[in-house]
Amino acid sequence: MTVGKPTSPDEPVLEATVRRGVFWRLLSLQASWNDQRMQNLGLLACLAPWLNRQELSSQQVRSCCRRYFGYFNTNPYLAGFVVGGLLRLEHARAAGRPVSEREVSGFRDTLARVCGALGDQILWLGLRPGVMLLACGLAALGRWQLVLVLVALVTLAQLWLRWRSLAMGFRLGADVVDVLSRPLWRQAVVWSRRVGLSLTGLLIGVYFASGFGLGETVGIGRFLGLTLLGFALPALVRQKTSAEAQLLLSLPFVWLLVAATA
Repeated sequence: MTVGKPTSPDEPVLEATVRRGVFWRLLSLQASWNDQRMQNLGLLACLAPWLNRQELSSQQVRSCCRRYFGYFNTNPYLAGFVVGGLLRLEHARAAGRPVSEREVSGFRDTLARVCGALGDQILWLGLRPGVMLLACGLAALGRWQLVLVLVALVTLAQLWLRWRSLAMGFRLGADVVDVLSRPLWRQAVVWSRRVGLSLTGLLIGVYFASGFGLGETVGIGRFLGLTLLGFALPALVRQKTSAEAQLLLSLPFVWLLVAATA
């Protein structure tokens, strides 16, 4: 089911023009980021297309803006869930339904934290590093065309996620919390890290092979050994010693590994 096709006459509809306006503003959610209240001005800008289409008094508009002038911060890629849900609550409030300001602010703050945590784990710490590592690996192999394809696919995927999450947030309202609590999200966190770790190992193996002049003559044992070293490096940098020091300490082991597999 999509926004614009209600299942009952009483279900609200997010008009296509409003949805497009909110969507484009979501792309610049952090354009007015500030130290005091983070993304609050960006959130107000996202709500503006909906507010402009409502027959609200000046006092109602001021009250709505005042509600969202406080602190707000979430992951920009998952912000559609929050904004869509808030639009649904504001729609119900404007229609005269009993939706208190405390309920709206509680929903906003709770869902913003949930989306912020999920987005940071899956996107900032998982997907983005993984995509960059994959792009570097493809570039090292001379496949720059595939790098461009990869960037295009990731761009389209994140745009689809923003568009879809906005529709889902408005359709489900406060129930969107149930969607974000599904085990699929936790599995995505685990697998995004595993993929990033694997790509790190493979990329470091490729660069070490290139650095030692192994080129086309690299054997399976040598390549696997260098790859395993790459798998070990992310574990090393999680220790108390700085990442730079750990990397320097690991270089002698690299030389031993190359000599042993030569």
